[in-house]
Amino acid sequence: MVLVLDAGHGGRDAASVALDGQREKDMNLRAVNILKEEATKRGIKIRLTRSGDEYVSLRDRLPIQPATAFISIHHNAMPKNGSLAFGGIELYVSKLNKNIKIAEELGANILGKLKQVKGTPVQNSLKDASLLVLRESQTPAVLIELGNITDQKSLDFITQESNLRKISNLILDGFVLFSKRGC
Repeated sequence: MVLVLDAGHGGRDAASVALDGQREKDMNLRAVNILKEEATKRGIKIRLTRSGDEYVSLRDRLPIQPATAFISIHHNAMPKNGSLAFGGIELYVSKLNKNIKIAEELGANILGKLKQVKGTPVQNSLKDASLLVLRESQTPAVLIELGNITDQKSLDFITQESNLRKISNLILDGFVLFSKRGC
């Protein structure tokens, strides 16, 4: 099993800024490092698209060598106006990817496990997004938004290391389930 972990943004691409001043790129890297620690404890081989605060193009994030799955970690930053006020965990796949059925299987396994999270909402179903890292990946790929960093309740939840570890382990549970099914 080889899992490619992508900490979204980085370097000159800071992305959004949280209510407390943290930059999304830093929050993404912190979450990926925790996910890597938990995966290593389980004997899962990890490859990172970036290990520090460097800029990596979207194309360069795509796994070149074969991998079991690609997971890109991000944090939302959305204003509280209507339906954009979702403050929890969201998972995305791209219906334009030639391996969409396998990516949906990966996403469904992870989403099923993440529904066990207490303290923040988790979306009910996978969402479609035509993002390059999802659309062009030769490896089953999902993008996970861990929470809305412009929503105080969501930010408070996602900045607690214990919550990130729980979420990481649930993501890994879903990945292992996906891997065992031979997808």
